[in-house]
Amino acid sequence: MKKHKSQHEHYEQAKFFRMINYLAKEDGITRIDEAFLTFAIPNSAKRSVRMGAYMKAEGLKSGVPDIIVPILSERHIGLAIEMKYGKNKPEPNQEKWHKLLRQQKWRVVICYSAEEAFHQWAEYLGLPKDSIELIERAFLFQEAIL
Repeated sequence: MKKHKSQHEHYEQAKFFRMINYLAKEDGITRIDEAFLTFAIPNSAKRSVRMGAYMKAEGLKSGVPDIIVPILSERHIGLAIEMKYGKNKPEPNQEKWHKLLRQQKWRVVICYSAEEAFHQWAEYLGLPKDSIELIERAFLFQEAIL
């Protein structure tokens, strides 16, 4: 059975959140707040027409990036991560969100894997590159033995 592209994006996004939660546990108190403040927007979730209308009435908007990090950096108000898979590109409504967020001084990135998203997240937060690679290797080792 062939997996739909959104399933691949789902697994990569879920892996990204496992990575940042692993960092929060391993790094102690210093990164718990950043992991806590990083959250997903459930735009691609499958739902009934009724539930879709209910969520739209509450303000759910199409095209919002998948992962939001509302943490101020020296140059940006926050980080928005759009997860894609394979050769997928952002849809026009996603590109509009990316443009508007960039105009508001957000950093917007498109990532094709959990590791790429983790690197973008960690670099945005100012983690040293050697620490990022060490954490990633430790996480991947842990995932392999579980």
